[in-house]
Amino acid sequence: MSAHVNAGRRLDNLPVGRFHRRLAVLVGVGMFCDSFDNTLSAGVLASVLDTGFSTLELNSLFLSVTFAGLAIGASFAGWLSDRFGRAFAFQLSLALFGILALCAAMAPSMAVPPMLMISIAVSVASGCDVAAAAVPAATTERPGA
Repeated sequence: MSAHVNAGRRLDNLPVGRFHRRLAVLVGVGMFCDSFDNTLSAGVLASVLDTGFSTLELNSLFLSVTFAGLAIGASFAGWLSDRFGRAFAFQLSLALFGILALCAAMAPSMAVPPMLMISIAVSVASGCDVAAAAVPAATTERPGA
């Protein structure tokens, strides 16, 4: 007894609802913020060298910690998405990214302990929302879960 189910065609025929639009807007905003953050950091780090706000060693450490955090966040996103659902994981990581990015913007200097800890937390949240958004929400048993 074999029943052939064409799930792809059934999902393609579903009407686009409020949930899908909301998720698309959240994913778009999240991807914009992540891309903006990662792209802008190189230019900003180059300009803060002249002001004395940072050193070349701190800039290198900052970028290394940022990309390590992205990898950790992407790894953590799988567990978080399986445990609580992709929509929740993405919204939580986007909220954490925003709050922590504001904290990083208010840092008085690039001093090693506070700024780098905030930086790794921001990049973990950023990596988590990239990974949570990369997998379509419709692939779960309950869309958006």
